[in-house]
Amino acid sequence: MKARRVPGKADPTPRRLFPPRLDVWRRKARVARKITLIAAAAALGAPLQLAFLRLWPGGARALPLLFHRYALAVMGVRRDVRGDSRGGALLVSNHVSWLDIVVLSACRPMTFVGKSDIAGWPVFGTLARLQETLFVVRERRMGAADDANETARRVGAGQGVTLFAEGTSSDGSDVLPFRSALLAGAEGANVPVQSVAIAYLARDGEPLDAQGRRDVAWYADKLLAPHLLEIFALKSLEVRVEFGRAAVPDPQETRKALARRLESEVRARVAAALRE
Repeated sequence: MKARRVPGKADPTPRRLFPPRLDVWRRKARVARKITLIAAAAALGAPLQLAFLRLWPGGARALPLLFHRYALAVMGVRRDVRGDSRGGALLVSNHVSWLDIVVLSACRPMTFVGKSDIAGWPVFGTLARLQETLFVVRERRMGAADDANETARRVGAGQGVTLFAEGTSSDGSDVLPFRSALLAGAEGANVPVQSVAIAYLARDGEPLDAQGRRDVAWYADKLLAPHLLEIFALKSLEVRVEFGRAAVPDPQETRKALARRLESEVRARVAAALRE
C-alpha cells in the first residue's frame, strides 16, 4: 500500500531535480563540448606555434600561456595564484595530476623538464614538444650533465623551467620527498630557484576531502583517458598555486639540502591551503 502524504509534513522521500538518465546525458554533453572546444583550439594553435618556434621565439613562449588559460576557462578550472614568478628561474613544484601542467602554464610562460617517454605519447607528446619540454632519461647517468647545462642555459636566457621534484605524482593530500638528483641543473649554476606549491581545493563548489583529492589526483596506476573524462565531466574545479621567493641558492648549500628546503616550503604551503 502506498503511504499517504500527511498535510503540513515534508515528503520523506527525497526527489531528484532531474532524472538520473538526464544527468548522465548532461555530463556526456559537457565532456563532449569541452573536448571539442579544446581540440579545435589545439588544431588551430599547433601550426601557429610551430611557425613561432622557427620565426618568433617570443611568440612561441606566449602562445602556450594563452592556450592554457583558454583550456582552463573551458574546463571550468579556477586558479587562486599567490606570489609572483617572472624572469629566468628554475621552478620546483609538487605534482598531483596531468592538469598541473595546464595550471602552471597558465600562470606564466614556461617550459618543463619531463621524462623522455612522454615524447612518444599521442597528443600530449606533441603538445610537450611544441612547448619546448626538455626530455630527460632519468635512468641514464651519461648525459645528465648535458641536461643540467641545458636547464641552466634556458634559465640564464630568462626562461622559467619547471620540474616536478617528487619524480612522480601524489594523491594530493601530502607532498612526497623531493629527489635531489633532479636538481642537478641548480647545482653550481648560479641560477634563481623558486618553489611552487599546487593544491586542489574544491570541485563543483564543494570543498575536497581526502577522498575527493584522490579522485582529482592522477597518480599510482590510474589510467589517463578515464581520468581525463572524469575531470572534463566536472562543472568546476578550484586550485591554488603559490610561488615562493626566487633566489640563487647559497654555494655552500648541497643539492640534498636544497631539495629538503624546497620540499619543506612546498609541504607547508600545501598543508596550509588544505586547512583553509
